[in-house]
Amino acid sequence: MVGNARMAAAVLLLASSCSAFTPPPMHTLRAGTFGRGRAFPSTLSAQAKPAGECRQDPPLACRDAGRRDILRLLGGGAALAAIPGESLASEGGRKGTVLVVGATGPIGQCVCQQLLFEGYSVRALTRRSSFREREGREDAGWTGEVKWEVGDLTRPESLRGLLKGVDKVVWCAGSQAYRYGIELNRLIYCESVGAIAKLAKEEARGLSSFVLVSSNAVTRFSDPDFGGSDYLKDALKWKAQGEALLRDAGVPYSILRFAAYYGANGVEATPDNIWITQGDPPGRRPMSLANLSLIVAKCLSDPRYSYKTFETSEATQGRNPGGDWEEAMDKLVDDARVQAARGG
Repeated sequence: MVGNARMAAAVLLLASSCSAFTPPPMHTLRAGTFGRGRAFPSTLSAQAKPAGECRQDPPLACRDAGRRDILRLLGGGAALAAIPGESLASEGGRKGTVLVVGATGPIGQCVCQQLLFEGYSVRALTRRSSFREREGREDAGWTGEVKWEVGDLTRPESLRGLLKGVDKVVWCAGSQAYRYGIELNRLIYCESVGAIAKLAKEEARGLSSFVLVSSNAVTRFSDPDFGGSDYLKDALKWKAQGEALLRDAGVPYSILRFAAYYGANGVEATPDNIWITQGDPPGRRPMSLANLSLIVAKCLSDPRYSYKTFETSEATQGRNPGGDWEEAMDKLVDDARVQAARGG
C-alpha cells in the first residue's frame, strides 16, 4: 500500500508540470515471494517456490515522463490503482498479443509484467483453471490483466487453438522433473517446444517472433570435464534438442541462453551489468529476473534479433567486457552464418 504521504506527494507532482519530470532509470519486477535472493540454475528454475498468490506490484519501469511514471516511481501498482483506468496494460495491447508459456513460474511472472508494461496483450498458458477467475479483476494485480489459457504441455492435444490470434511467443517453462520424474525433461524441454512451434506455424498466421529461454552449456554438457550432475546433463541434452526443433520449425525465433537467475522481491534491473555474447562460453554469472525480462522483451521488439542464438549473463558493474548490451545485441550473428563459419 502507498501511505498518505506518498499519495499526497503524487498529487502535488501531478498538479505540477509532469512534462518536465525526468524519472531516474529504475526498473523493478516482482515475482511473488520466491527466490529470497538465492540463485537458481536455469534448468532448475522450478525449485524456486512461488507464493500461493502472485504479487500485485507491477514493475517500476520509469522511462517516460508523465503521470503514469510519476505514480510508478512513488507507489507502483497501488498508486496506479488509485486512478480509474490505470493499469499495467492500459496501452490496450498496441504491440500485439504475446503467448507466454511458463507464465506462472518465476521467469514467466516477470516476463508477463514487463510485456504488459511495454504495451503488449498477454496470453498465458496454465494447467490451473482457477487462474481464469482472475481475468478482469482489479484486485488480482497483473494476473487480472492477462488472458489465461488452460492446457498441459505434456498433452499436445490440449494445446489446439492456443496460438490463434497470437503475434509472438515466449517459451520459459520449467520441467519440475526433480519432483515428478526425469522423463519430464524430455516432454517439457524438447517435445513441448516442438509442439508449440508447430502450432505457431499452423495457427499463428504472421507470427513475428518466438523467443525460447534456454540454458548455457547446452553444447558442453557431454564434455569430459563438465562437472554437472546427471540431472543437469539430462536437462541440457533435451534443451539442446528443443533448440534444434525450434530452428527447424520454420518460424522466426530467438534463442536466449543463461546460466541461473536470482530475484528477491524488488530487485531492480541493472542494464549496465548485462553481458551479451555468443558461442556458449563457460563461466557465466547469474541474471536477475528483471534483467532477463528486459532481454526477452528486446528480442520481441525487432526482427533483427530473429534466427539468432546467444548467451546472456551479468558482469561486475564497471567491468563488463561486452559493452552496451543493446549495441551488443545489434551485432549478433545469425545462426546460419555461425554454422557456415564452423563448416557445417
